[in-house]
Amino acid sequence: MSGNNYNGVTRQPLEDIDWGSILGYSNPVSMPMNQMTMPDFGGGQPGFFGKATDWLGKDGNLSSVAAAGGALMSGYLGMKNYGLAKDNLNFQKQAYSTNLGNSIKSYNTGLEDRINGRTADYAGKAADVQSYLDRNKMTRG
Repeated sequence: MSGNNYNGVTRQPLEDIDWGSILGYSNPVSMPMNQMTMPDFGGGQPGFFGKATDWLGKDGNLSSVAAAGGALMSGYLGMKNYGLAKDNLNFQKQAYSTNLGNSIKSYNTGLEDRINGRTADYAGKAADVQSYLDRNKMTRG
């Protein structure tokens, strides 16, 4: 297909365009890879930003600056993650400690209820129940 007409403008299909000549080199398909060069689009921008971009582009400085920035950011994020991990560990320890204390109280309350329900009323029952609880109750440590 040689092209089509749309509102008076002739358009050429993408597959028919010679991209090599547009980009500044001839027939890139037949050219060896080591001979292919990118076209020179001119120098840097004028003014301050031009000098900055010239310096960054010279001798691979941009990649060095980017690598240093990435390393600094990785270090910063690593420290933030370390702080979050410490906070999470402290929260988990506190939750475990609270859960353990509640479980011990629940066990001891159940033990006291069972022993009170299984013994008949008699003189000295309170001392016997307390003695049993002291021997069998759960404690920390």
